[in-house]
Amino acid sequence: MAPKTNCTPAKLAAALAYLQKSGVAHTIKDLEKSLPSVAQINGMQVKDYIQMLQDDSKIRAERIGSVNWYWNFVLDDKITRQRALDAAKATYGKAVETDEELKRKLEEAESQRCADDEALEDRGECRHELLSKKRLLEIERENVRHELAAYSDNDPTELEHKSKEADELRRLTEEYTDDIYSMEGWLKDALTGNAEALSATLEAVYDKEYDEEARTLKELA
Repeated sequence: MAPKTNCTPAKLAAALAYLQKSGVAHTIKDLEKSLPSVAQINGMQVKDYIQMLQDDSKIRAERIGSVNWYWNFVLDDKITRQRALDAAKATYGKAVETDEELKRKLEEAESQRCADDEALEDRGECRHELLSKKRLLEIERENVRHELAAYSDNDPTELEHKSKEADELRRLTEEYTDDIYSMEGWLKDALTGNAEALSATLEAVYDKEYDEEARTLKELA
């Protein structure tokens, strides 16, 4: 239960110092007699000040029989602080381990990406280059179509050739895309539980072909 009195920090500190210095446990009646003089606390407000110190874990309390006893031993305070320090060190150690593990996974993913890029290069052309050629051929095909529309008696053989070439490039592009999706699946498994690192890696690898909304490779137009 929250104390009804508006406890002042200075009086709280004085009451705590008295309990620490005394080195013994006190009943509330003992404190109602001593604290008014040593901490300038009204006798009617002593219970509220003790309750506030207890709520803030500044003092310990134990009920023995029908009486509550209150104390603050220096050794107890040291033990509490040491436990908090040990817990903080353990948390920090786990954070360091997690950070090192994520860095290791990122290094593995980067190494795998480089190996996969080399494999694609060995096969001829990368997906980005194929897409660029495909766009150029489609533009060229549209230009030819416009020319044929103006000269309807022209032979459409060239247009057919360009169309087949563009279709073949699309087929190759889709084949490479399937390979890329397979590598992406491996990377997602390697970075399971770390969506931020996964998005950053994919964005760096896909560059202009990265779909920010879908968080993956852009669909072929």
